[in-house]
Amino acid sequence: MKTLGIQLNKEEEILFEELMVINKKLEQGAKRCDAMHKKELNTWKGLWKRGGKVAHKLYMSITSRNIEVQYHPCLLKNRLECDRCKPQNLKFHEHIHAIKALVQCIESQPPEDTFIDKTLDISYKLKIYNAARNHNHSPTYIMRIEGGWKTQYWHNVVNDDKRCTTFLKHLKGMDMIDYPQGIDDAFESLWEDAALGMTEGELQVRLEQLAHWISWAEHAKPKWWGGKR
Repeated sequence: MKTLGIQLNKEEEILFEELMVINKKLEQGAKRCDAMHKKELNTWKGLWKRGGKVAHKLYMSITSRNIEVQYHPCLLKNRLECDRCKPQNLKFHEHIHAIKALVQCIESQPPEDTFIDKTLDISYKLKIYNAARNHNHSPTYIMRIEGGWKTQYWHNVVNDDKRCTTFLKHLKGMDMIDYPQGIDDAFESLWEDAALGMTEGELQVRLEQLAHWISWAEHAKPKWWGGKR
């Protein structure tokens, strides 16, 4: 095994090897969870639970040797706010971002000065296709803020949650834009990924990918339902 940021004993190495495999499978599954059939989705969720147990056991073993695992402060805050749990709790580790974070900390323990959120309060323009308005793109701006997103759709400006709940309601209610299933989960995941370390450019690319996803669904509408097909 390569040199790690946190040195592991033999038992911990076995747990870490398993956790890396689980983490890779979870990341692959997250990209296509909406396309999974029921049996496959249940298997993926079971892997999530197994990853949480392995991560918790590994974390407790490492910290019992008086070694600190330096989680990103934003991750600690999010897990505390969402599930009221700390790294000492099993539930903390039953989350794809917590599993990934432990793997990253063990591979290369990050220095404290890297925990700087570089993508807050920066406005991005999105191009979202709108079949209801002569097939043009609706003017949309989005900004990542503490605890969620600030969005502007036409003249509607709101401080939204991480899932862009209000923004998506505006898309549907004002212009009948049929956004794809799972886009709210994607916005939430992107917010958390950005908090764990992402450049302005990387966030811009991913936001454009989400806008393209919404536009693709809108393009696919049949003509008799407001589309052009």
